[in-house]
Amino acid sequence: MISGYSTATVSRVISGRGYVRGTTAELIRAAADRLGYQPDQAAQALAERSAQARRRRAHARQRLSA
Repeated sequence: MISGYSTATVSRVISGRGYVRGTTAELIRAAADRLGYQPDQAAQALAERSAQARRRRAHARQRLSA
């Protein structure tokens, strides 16, 4: 933990999802800028495909149990 914040908190700030206090988010963004952080687009695409697959499976299970 370079910034002193948890991986989950940093992830919420970087992804823009979930709530993180404004001052905390600013500090994390500043640290990311200093480190030259760039989101990995391939990893983001893979995570989105995985989330879509989970949603499809959940929907299919729901239909089968109805």
